[in-house]
Amino acid sequence: MLSIVMVTMTVRLSFAATPPQQRFEKANALYKQQQYTQAAAQYQQLIDEGYLSAELYLNAGNAYYKSSAMGEAIYSYEKAQQIDPGNEAVGRNLALANQKIGSTAQSLPLLFFERWWMDLQRLHSTNGWAIGTIVLCWILIIVFAVHRFISRSILLRIAGYLTAALFIGYFAMAAWVYNRAQHQDIGIVMHGMAKVKAAPDANSKELFEVKEGIRLDVVDRTATFYKVALNDGKTGWVPVESIKTL
Repeated sequence: MLSIVMVTMTVRLSFAATPPQQRFEKANALYKQQQYTQAAAQYQQLIDEGYLSAELYLNAGNAYYKSSAMGEAIYSYEKAQQIDPGNEAVGRNLALANQKIGSTAQSLPLLFFERWWMDLQRLHSTNGWAIGTIVLCWILIIVFAVHRFISRSILLRIAGYLTAALFIGYFAMAAWVYNRAQHQDIGIVMHGMAKVKAAPDANSKELFEVKEGIRLDVVDRTATFYKVALNDGKTGWVPVESIKTL
């Protein structure tokens, strides 16, 4: 069983600012005394004041985890991971928190074409689609040159058409996946179940619910609702107060 890892921050929270450092150490002391809610409040106060540190977010996540505030805990771990992606303690604690909540949502089953579309997107990473586009571009140039200057066989022409079709497909997917990655935010469900609606309207049909701590992609927004997407491809609208964006 994995255990929550806590660290003592040795880096300066600001330019030799002693009071914030003392408050951080006080929060650590509260955590060791098992006063987790009070410790979380101390860490959060430093975060709200603008102090940015993977260690600060990690310890805040630990205090929230022990307080059973799983949304805040996972949010804090995710922020720590953004700041320091290679931090093993953050990765272990985040995995433990996700295991505790069960990173699933109660959703309707995907239709067959939705499954195909999701499988296609997962075929390559963003870099994979880009590399495939470049490789196919060079193959297309070579095939065109051979057909133009060496051989005008039917098989070579067919190979050129197939390569061109693959190149267009890869280029389109690379552009779509990159654009999606650039324009998406990440949100964490806070404080209990979030009800996902079919439209950005409180009276619209409820599609499914997502548990506190679940990680969602934010793909669109209005003044009062976020449009979110789950890992299984389902989308819907949730009130802005239901999630906290990274």
